Amino acid sequence: MTTFIGRRKLLKTTMELLGTMRLVTLTGAGGVGKTRLLERLAADLAEGFDEVVLVALAGLKATEDRLASTIAEALGLPNNSPTPAAARLIEALSTRGKVLLALDNCEHLLGSEPGAGQVPRLLRHLLAALPRLQVVATSRENLGVLGEHIVPVPPLSVANNDFACAEECSCCAPEAVQLLVDRARAVGVEIPAADYPVAIELCEALDGIPLNIELAAVQLETMTLHEMLAQRRALLDTLVGGDARQEQHRSVRATLDWSYGLLAEPLRQMWALLSVFAGGFGLDAVAAVAESRGIDRAEVRSLLTRLKRKSLLVVDKRGASTRFRLLETIRLYGEELAEASGESTTLRSAHAQYFLSLTEQAAERWLGPDEVVWMQRVRTELPNIRAAQEFVLAAGHTRSALRLTVNTGRSRALVFAGRINDGRDMMATALDESPETPTVDRLSGLSLAAWLAFIQGSQAVALPLLEQAEDGARALECQDTFPPLLYARATRLWLIEEDPTLALGAVEGYGKAERAFLAAGCEGDAFMALMFGAMSAAFVADGDTAFAWCRRLLATAEKAKAEWSVSWALWTSALAELLHGDPCEALVLARRTLRVQLAIGDTWGPAWTKWLLFLVAVELGDYERGAQLMGAATAARKLTNASIFGLLPWLRVQQRAENKARGELGDEEFDISAALGERVAADGVMALASELRGRPMVNVRRPAELSRKEFVVASLVARDMSNREIGEALEGLSHRTVEVHVSNIIRKLVAEHPDRGVKRRQHIRDWFLGLSADEIAAGLAEA
Repeated sequence: MTTFIGRRKLLKTTMELLGTMRLVTLTGAGGVGKTRLLERLAADLAEGFDEVVLVALAGLKATEDRLASTIAEALGLPNNSPTPAAARLIEALSTRGKVLLALDNCEHLLGSEPGAGQVPRLLRHLLAALPRLQVVATSRENLGVLGEHIVPVPPLSVANNDFACAEECSCCAPEAVQLLVDRARAVGVEIPAADYPVAIELCEALDGIPLNIELAAVQLETMTLHEMLAQRRALLDTLVGGDARQEQHRSVRATLDWSYGLLAEPLRQMWALLSVFAGGFGLDAVAAVAESRGIDRAEVRSLLTRLKRKSLLVVDKRGASTRFRLLETIRLYGEELAEASGESTTLRSAHAQYFLSLTEQAAERWLGPDEVVWMQRVRTELPNIRAAQEFVLAAGHTRSALRLTVNTGRSRALVFAGRINDGRDMMATALDESPETPTVDRLSGLSLAAWLAFIQGSQAVALPLLEQAEDGARALECQDTFPPLLYARATRLWLIEEDPTLALGAVEGYGKAERAFLAAGCEGDAFMALMFGAMSAAFVADGDTAFAWCRRLLATAEKAKAEWSVSWALWTSALAELLHGDPCEALVLARRTLRVQLAIGDTWGPAWTKWLLFLVAVELGDYERGAQLMGAATAARKLTNASIFGLLPWLRVQQRAENKARGELGDEEFDISAALGERVAADGVMALASELRGRPMVNVRRPAELSRKEFVVASLVARDMSNREIGEALEGLSHRTVEVHVSNIIRKLVAEHPDRGVKRRQHIRDWFLGLSADEIAAGLAEA
């Protein structure tokens, strides 16, 4: 959002190194511009890589083992799998071609000895296992990894440039002055060329460090260059002795001290207050913490605006919401301010109270028109929720920590966003820190942790947790009435019980849990028990029972006008139709489900809907498309890390359908189709689903073995329609989906007519128009 100044030689050097080297580290002091340089490199190198992934590590703590999962999240990999995050990273990156991993702010994740710490340890594994992976990192010190090449990032040049324009202008000035002129212009102040000597002197006093210059530039609204220089000279006394890097550190602190000294007292208080937030914050959260200090909401908004104008605050606008954040250097300084004033504990307590309240509201209110908003809000605030948990645990409030974690899980936000492992990690931390004496809060935590592990297919983790919950419930004499335990117990029966008669008890168990949740006033939790009861009925009960549960489920979700809940009610109804009713109706419902899931950004659901569409396709006799959908489902499950092998009812149904499809197609043809399906994008899956028909497929041989949709696409290509025009004509398919169809047509034509050298759309046209009238008429009529 701001102009990139200078660094041309540094950019060129680094890009040349990355042409041959696999690990390059940009080193330099805080505020020297490493992050900005990394962002520019990532943008400039995008075309040379299949994927460039920028990962901000400043928010991670050295005490947390979340480095691999943070990188995985940046790659778009949900954190649901019990498989170690590093192993998932290696598996995912091995399929992504040439990848540049850009890691920002590594220094706090290094060990005390060279080459030790989280970052070096992980990079050694990744670089050894992935020969096409390259890494560029920023750090205040070397990473200490074999093969690392260091690029020092110096301050901006304050000396005269060795080039000049025909006219005197800012681009002829030293880089540091160019930055000062540009940032001053952003606040409405022009620095004339006649003042460049003073500007150069000021930039020298600021040591050419970009952060210092940016903070100084905004003061030009109320000060002249000469006035600023006079004040800055006093800071030179702090820069005596030591090596260059130490001087840069002192210079950044001196500039922050100076910026702090120029602020009115309310702005100083707000700076300290904002430092308690992790990963950004919204106005509501700031206002809640500020209220504890007697600052009203209107004043908060004004203070945030003034801090932004002084370049102490970054504003991020995404969609309809506005969030704020402090650069890490500025946030850490704010933490010191809060500690020095003795307000740190008070501020962190108010911060924790806000997020305790937020998660409680999310847990109670998500079943409704705003449920997706609540889920996204909890997901966005996860760094702050973790920070709140850390504070309350450190303060010895284990009950609050358990409540916070349980309510985060009850909101279903982490399932929706594909962050189940984050929920399990938080729960494990809270349970480990809390006394083992049975309490209602601990029992809730154990039950929820067991349920999360069960739906991941992690029986080895889930069963001991459930056993602890059962022991605690007996001690509290609530083993037959405590809703979360009844819910987890029914989930065990449904997902891992091999005896069908005993598994049938899950349906009754979910009914009992639903009634208990409703009696406790927990409507969202009751809906989840109803949903899982309907699913279990579809798998293990008779048709009448399954349809009765599904009707009630869909009616409840639609009455609540809750999109995510409606999508799963449709999914469950489709499953019941497939297993006990009409597969044609199952197809209609599954298509509706996938459309809703994609529209609301569900991460977990689409993998299972693609899996369901595979079952439907096989039932309808369309084995080739079924195999492709199986491949698409497998790819989606890999992405979401959802394992079917620990979910016995699902596994049985899948094996039955797969064996049927393999018997019809043969193993080789099935595997080829499934491999093709793994490469199909989301809109391609919708295209495959739209091609399925509500009846078993008729074996009609179209020319070149084209599918029905491919035959229609070929006919429209023959009419000289573009991919976009074809997509609009065929039920609004995207032009990329049409492009996939065209590529498949060409592949099949090449296989049937290798002598013709079919390569372009013109050849498709010539081939189609060369068919007999009967062939064209029959193919189009059948399609």
